[in-house]
Formats: sequence, structure tokens, C-alpha cells
Amino acid sequence: MLKAICSCNGEPIVNNQNDIVKILLEDEQSRTFLMMPVRMKNDGSIDVLMDSDQDGTWQPLTQYRRFKRNTYGYFLALIDLSAELCLGRNTKALDNL
Repeated sequence: MLKAICSCNGEPIVNNQNDIVKILLEDEQSRTFLMMPVRMKNDGSIDVLMDSDQDGTWQPLTQYRRFKRNTYGYFLALIDLSAELCLGRNTKALDNL
């Protein structure tokens, strides 16, 4: 649903984008728990942080897709949402992502 309110007919809705950025990205705790942090290592491989409510464990993205289907779907939805937040070169979103 959040993705749907970020744009209309391919044009960004900046106020909505900024509200979502404020809620999901500017608050450190929300970002850690909801956005599933990713990191790129020096060798170019990508890891996803799992179980961030505890100490968390980094899992390789190549193995991540083997996890529960709905968890992987959530991760893909976050990637789509991140792209929508950046639509129109929204600097507030770009700076936080």
C-alpha cells in the first residue's frame, strides 16, 4: 500500500514520499526493524540482516531466497518501496537509503 501512494501515473507524490521516509527511514529503530538492512561486502556479495530484534545475523542474499516465501516477498516489496521513494530523485529518500 505504501508503494501505491508514492506516485500517480509515474509522477512522484513528494509529500507522501517524505512522510514515509520520516516514518520508516529517519527513525533508527523503525528502519532496523522494518526495512531489513542490507550490506555489500568488499567482495561484492550482499548480506541481509535477519532477526534484528535480537543481536541479528547477517545472511547472504543468495541463501536468503530459500527462506520462507512470505519473508522473501516482504524483502522484495521493500526493494520496490525503496525505488518508489526515490522516484523523482527525492533527496530526502536518497539521503536516508
